[in-house]
Amino acid sequence: MPTVVTFGEIMLRLTPPGFQRFVQARSFDVIYGGGEANVAVSLANYGLDVRFVTGLPSHEIGDACENFLRQYGVDTSYIVRKGSRLGIYYLEMGAVQRGSKVIYDRAGSALSELQPGDVDWQAVFEGADWFHWTGITPAISQGAAETLQEAVETAEEMGLTISCDLNYRSKLWKWGKEPGEVMEGLVRHVDYAIGNEEDAEKVFGIVAEGVDVEAGEVDAAAYQSVCEQLMGRFEKLKKVAITLRGSISASHNEWSGVLFDGEKLYEGPQYDITHIVDRVGGGDSFCGGLIYSLLSGKSDQEAIDFAVTASCLKHSIYGEAGKRPRNRARATVNSGLSPRPSPSQRPPSLKLWGTSSSGKGRRAVMPARGALGPCLVSCSGCRQPRNARRSGASVLPCRSMASPGYSADRASAGRQAALSYVGRAPVARRRRAGHGG
Repeated sequence: MPTVVTFGEIMLRLTPPGFQRFVQARSFDVIYGGGEANVAVSLANYGLDVRFVTGLPSHEIGDACENFLRQYGVDTSYIVRKGSRLGIYYLEMGAVQRGSKVIYDRAGSALSELQPGDVDWQAVFEGADWFHWTGITPAISQGAAETLQEAVETAEEMGLTISCDLNYRSKLWKWGKEPGEVMEGLVRHVDYAIGNEEDAEKVFGIVAEGVDVEAGEVDAAAYQSVCEQLMGRFEKLKKVAITLRGSISASHNEWSGVLFDGEKLYEGPQYDITHIVDRVGGGDSFCGGLIYSLLSGKSDQEAIDFAVTASCLKHSIYGEAGKRPRNRARATVNSGLSPRPSPSQRPPSLKLWGTSSSGKGRRAVMPARGALGPCLVSCSGCRQPRNARRSGASVLPCRSMASPGYSADRASAGRQAALSYVGRAPVARRRRAGHGG
């Protein structure tokens, strides 16, 4: 069984329950997570042997964090106990048009205090096959960056395959050096790079050619130039993967990804994720799915299909790590479950009544009854009195039509044919390629 090593910070995540805002919260849900830790848990769920390296404080909170990892079968024997703090971040989960919000409280964390020599990398990598890290770790502190530099050099000397999620975090690069200056020396040791066009631009100044971020559609082929520029800059790279996210709202995203081998661009399935439960860790689940697929000998097309599908499924799971067996993602890939249809296959969308309160754009993000005129009956679906959905210049969506595939079996017979399928109403979209980790 292949053995994978990941290195990075794991944090305590505090989230107000039930999509509450910070100012409403009187309690917080506790979850432990971090980019590299999430990848470790995903790979352990797939049945691989995984070692996670980090710094944790020597008290009960550090113990609780380590126990969280051990319950998934992650080897924690190489964790360094140092310092007095576990990094914390507060997450206010967004919904519909209200975006998520993150507040960090991680200064002086145990991992930030690591220094070269604190980790015995020869022992960590003994018998291992793969080493994975992210761009978050070198952003935390100079000591963490130098410790990671020591790790990638040792891993390369010992013949491990090395992967990196570029993962640019502007709020973290505060310790003195520019991201590109530090990442240049790290990525040159990497065999597989994963990221999005924002990571490539902010870290290395690489821009996707001919891409309109306001277009509202995930155009996978447009990102081949990012892959080509990365591979041209770093000669050791064998493959580059890019995750693609089209953000329609906080609850509704389009999701896909591509894998480039230097000659051919492999495009993954496009998913329309209409009811996001938790998008944090989606990119980490993509990394885990891709690493598992490549270690399992899958073809490049199979690898990108599995990675995109695994990360799509993660959006339906609360928490940061994709806690699901590999057969769930494999079954989804094999069945072609819920891929986003091509434009020619989609039913015509309905028009909406009225505009938003600001007078700009359409107001609804769920199916509405615009093309059918005002509601003339009280159907069994919502039992609202006739015309109750008409309110001034705007329209209240029918509660019985809350999903794109609504069938009118429960509606009145006279309107059944017209309501046999209700397409999603078009909404103004701002497209952003990326991932949730």
